[in-house]
Amino acid sequence: MFTLSRRLRLITAVGAAGAALATSAVASAATPVHPGTGSPVVVAPPKAVALDPGKVGSAGQPGWTTAKCEQMAAGLNKAANDLQTAVNQGDLTGAQLNATLVDSYSELIGDHCLVVD
Repeated sequence: MFTLSRRLRLITAVGAAGAALATSAVASAATPVHPGTGSPVVVAPPKAVALDPGKVGSAGQPGWTTAKCEQMAAGLNKAANDLQTAVNQGDLTGAQLNATLVDSYSELIGDHCLVVD
């Protein structure tokens, strides 16, 4: 079943949440530490899959093949993961760049590809 609007809301939420995290997390100078040890708490988040590349395809627009749409979905997933990594590392520039990439991929996929649930 094709429900592009629902999928794009999810993709956009990933980008918006990442951008919000980037500005709030990086703006804070506090680093969580284990009580009594002074050791930083390191949490490795799971890799996010914002959009399964196997669930996108060509919408019939010239130049927009299923392979290209799948590449765009893979790029979206990479940018979402890189965004999370940048936020975790306090890298504001990286977070902003990847939030922009997530938004760009989301828009391109929404404008040119079919997304199947």
